[in-house]
Amino acid sequence: MINAYRLRLDDDSKFLNVLDEDTIFTTTNIQGLTVLDRFIQMAELEGLMPGWWNSNEMTVCIATGSSEGWSSTKRKITITDVNEHYGDPLMGLQLRIFGEQVIGKELIHDHLVKILEIQVILEQCSEFLSHHHETKKGDED
Repeated sequence: MINAYRLRLDDDSKFLNVLDEDTIFTTTNIQGLTVLDRFIQMAELEGLMPGWWNSNEMTVCIATGSSEGWSSTKRKITITDVNEHYGDPLMGLQLRIFGEQVIGKELIHDHLVKILEIQVILEQCSEFLSHHHETKKGDED
């Protein structure tokens, strides 16, 4: 949740030149917890939160955002940072799509959809090649 929020702030500043008050992108307040709280509430209103999510989870999430670690709302991140942190080249895209669902404004949706479609094709090709290689190897034995 926090990383989707931070990526959305980055996207808003880069693509829309929009800087929310009370975030790391303005000088009014570098913490950004008020905007994170609003982002979470919007996700809840859109029905995007999992069934186990409750007010206690929200409190923990806000507390995590106020920490000094990786999840700090005081720290700007990029899609590359997210992908490297999770070891998943698609994590940043997934969080961006989630951010678009929460906010309701599509920044780069069409590009993201194309990238995900290409990823699916690449995975299918990889599975095919892997199966073909195993079959060919079995024929040689």
